[in-house]
Amino acid sequence: MIAIFRLLVVVQALLTAVLWLLPYFDYQWLSIEELLVLEDSGTGAVFTSGNFIAWGIFTIWMALSLGLYFFVRLAREAFVVFYLVNFGLTLFMGIQVLTPLDQVVLGLLQVGDGMLIAIAYFTSVSQKFRTSS
Repeated sequence: MIAIFRLLVVVQALLTAVLWLLPYFDYQWLSIEELLVLEDSGTGAVFTSGNFIAWGIFTIWMALSLGLYFFVRLAREAFVVFYLVNFGLTLFMGIQVLTPLDQVVLGLLQVGDGMLIAIAYFTSVSQKFRTSS
């Protein structure tokens, strides 16, 4: 189960990187009209975030993934809290426009994050978090 958990952590980290990097490559396969629609993502947002905040969130996800990989107890709790905070903040992000590829990656991330939480708390992997710092 530990090997499966670690593999899932690595896959989730890679998918997170893909999701964050996709906007830098969208122009290669999307039309000008589609790119203009994507620029409207976030319309009506209560909280607007720039690149600094977005890359900060990415860095936190990667740090939490690293902590999960090495069974750091604080990382497990912080992962759940950060996930729930991000989930709650989506109510204030305005209208989101996603490409089909973005939506697929985001869907896989959501399912994978749920799997990580379930494995980290409800399987034998939870014992590894109790024995490590």
